[in-house]
Amino acid sequence: SRVNSSPPTDYHLVEKYAQVSHTFKRGNTVLGCAGTINLPNVDDKCFVWAFLSKDIRPCDFVFIHKYLKKSLDEMPETSIEMLVKDAIPKTHRWARLLGFHNTKEIFNIDGVEYVKYERIK
Repeated sequence: SRVNSSPPTDYHLVEKYAQVSHTFKRGNTVLGCAGTINLPNVDDKCFVWAFLSKDIRPCDFVFIHKYLKKSLDEMPETSIEMLVKDAIPKTHRWARLLGFHNTKEIFNIDGVEYVKYERIK
């Protein structure tokens, strides 16, 4: 189903509800960042995000993937959500490898379509 509203990712919410964040580097080069946001007034659910460099090497990606998968497995929340840019097939595959399933909900944010993925424990 298509949803034309934006999920709660305003900067003030990120600052207030950000719980954990990670920065991955090789030397002085930032390879990516990832983290979690606890949604306001929602128990046992959080939102995760990640940004990876286009220049990431396969060995770097394997390390980051394993680290984030372990982190997700250890999170206490039973429902974890993330948005994936619809136009990038690799991101959909990575979401599935991390244990998420496609909810078929589509968000249009500033003209870019994102698909919501969810991971239920």
